[in-house]
Amino acid sequence: MKTGTENRADQYRYSNQKGCVYINLEQWARVRRKVLVEGQSKRSVMAEESLHWDTLQKMLSHSKPPGYRRVVKTSRKIDPHLDWIAKVLESDREMPRKQRQTAP
Repeated sequence: MKTGTENRADQYRYSNQKGCVYINLEQWARVRRKVLVEGQSKRSVMAEESLHWDTLQKMLSHSKPPGYRRVVKTSRKIDPHLDWIAKVLESDREMPRKQRQTAP
């Protein structure tokens, strides 16, 4: 039998953005039905289901949990200098061992 924390951990899938994405579809549908169909207040549903306001807003704005979204990688500060670094390391191989700038 699972404890409360293990059960809650099973409801989340980790992503690289803001922590994790909620994937319990039964609760997702139940929350949407309570607010959108039955007209129950968002605050009362939040309290009943132990949800954060942002999670509730996401549930109401999407009919299904949004899938994984890949983030476009930004360039690193070192990227413009990689060619120069490669040339320095290559020229170091020709230097005597004790004069090299890198470890062997």
